[in-house]
Formats: sequence, structure tokens, C-alpha cells
Amino acid sequence: MIRNILCIGAGYVSGPTMVMIAYKCPQYKATVVDINPERIAQWNLDEFPIYEPGLDEIVKTARGRDKSKKIWKLIKNFWKKRSLS
Repeated sequence: MIRNILCIGAGYVSGPTMVMIAYKCPQYKATVVDINPERIAQWNLDEFPIYEPGLDEIVKTARGRDKSKKIWKLIKNFWKKRSLS
């Protein structure tokens, strides 16, 4: 069974949505890509680009459980090497 979810875009809707999927469904690998590497980098910081009550604690929990930091780094490096025009 395939257990991968890819989200294109790390904006106001997709960012928190993927955070919740990673948190509530640890059996799935949640990956987010965005054309803007700075947006992905913001999600790797301790202060996130979007405020939602409790979001910071949920991200920290999900990161520790599924190695999301490594995933975010791979995505960031992927987009640095490509240009979409």
C-alpha cells in the first residue's frame, strides 16, 4: 500500500493541513514542495510563517516523530537546483 502524500505549495492552507496530516497520520510520509525555497525554509524555523493556535507544538511533535526536518532539507535542496518558469 502506498503511504506517501505530496503537497504542492506551503501556503496558508496547505502548510497547516500537511502539519496535521503528519501529526495525525504518522504511518504516512507527508512531503511538501514549494516553488519558493524561502517558504520551505520558514517552516524549518522555530517561528513559523503562519500563526495558528497550537501549531508550533504540533509541528515540533511531528518533526521529532517522522524526521520532517530531514525531509524539509531535501525539499529545499531539490528546489534550489531547479527553476520553474
